[in-house]
Amino acid sequence: MIEWSEACDVTMPVDDKEPTIRLHVTSRMENQRTSGFFDKEPDTIAWLDQLQPGDLFVDIGANIGVYSLYAAARRGARVIAFEPESQNYAALNRNIHVNRLGHAISALPIALSDQSGPTVLNLTAFRTGGSHSTVDEALGEGGKVFSPVFVQGTVSETLDTVLAALDGGAPRFVKIDVDGAEARVIAGMAQLLGSGTLEQVLIELAPEQDSTDAEIATTLNTAGYTAGPPAWQYHGRGNHIFRRT
Repeated sequence: MIEWSEACDVTMPVDDKEPTIRLHVTSRMENQRTSGFFDKEPDTIAWLDQLQPGDLFVDIGANIGVYSLYAAARRGARVIAFEPESQNYAALNRNIHVNRLGHAISALPIALSDQSGPTVLNLTAFRTGGSHSTVDEALGEGGKVFSPVFVQGTVSETLDTVLAALDGGAPRFVKIDVDGAEARVIAGMAQLLGSGTLEQVLIELAPEQDSTDAEIATTLNTAGYTAGPPAWQYHGRGNHIFRRT
């Protein structure tokens, strides 16, 4: 990690491999995401390594674009990245531009859900690279109520509606990292789940501890997707990879 100062404004490579991936760093959290690019969730990187050139990857909750950049730059995938938080969305687009990946990654400032229309995003922190913001209600993981530091306006839409409007083909992989809104996102992609074209869904859950997460797992099982145990767990939560059977 670089020695931090609040005046930091640099572009940093994430490693020494080619093609180079760089992140534009203006905050402490962005610095942490850069230094932990491959260490934070190595199972996600290994999962993305299955992508082939031209595959479509949907990154729901893209934040500043770590996994979108990897999928596009190192795997040659096409990416649709969703990030509704304003500062993260700006950073996501900046990172796409810095890496000259505008031809491969389409970033949309939409809060995917099970309904369409104006809504709000409840922020837990007002900083670039932050996470744990929630749509509609200030309810975090496990249904815990929190007091947002800022309430930002946004627009929600279903993934099925967006994919139909873009007409860019069917995604092979979908990653969902939405800090408590997973059930709504899954409900809004029912057509995709039933299409037989989506191969895998990576989603962070704690199905043995959270009844809503257990219902999400059941919904995916009913749609024909099964998951093995996660590669890691933190307080019972882990990345579950559901594969079409």
